[in-house]
Amino acid sequence: MERGESESRMDDRVRVEGGGDDVDRRYKINPVARVLAPVAALVATMIARRILESRYRRVTDSPVPKAAELRVTFRRALVWSAATAVVTSVVETAVVRGIDRAGAHPVEGDPKSTS
Repeated sequence: MERGESESRMDDRVRVEGGGDDVDRRYKINPVARVLAPVAALVATMIARRILESRYRRVTDSPVPKAAELRVTFRRALVWSAATAVVTSVVETAVVRGIDRAGAHPVEGDPKSTS
């Protein structure tokens, strides 16, 4: 992999809305943020899943449905899987985007990235 290739993957074009005009600006994401984001997302999704499971047990007074258990109806297992997937995906997206935005800074020399 060439040096320019790795740098171009770290540049993101972001649409910034403000002042009535939409402006495309180039941002460089801090490499530490790129490494930290997936780790933080993994931890956050694990926490979200545990919270979701504890709320399920509290509300239904029954254990969390497992897809492999044949005594659990297909519908219940499917709904639980879908709900878990939605919640963990939202948490992961929010964490990754939040860390990327916190670690982003405008690319110097880009005429559109005036500070």
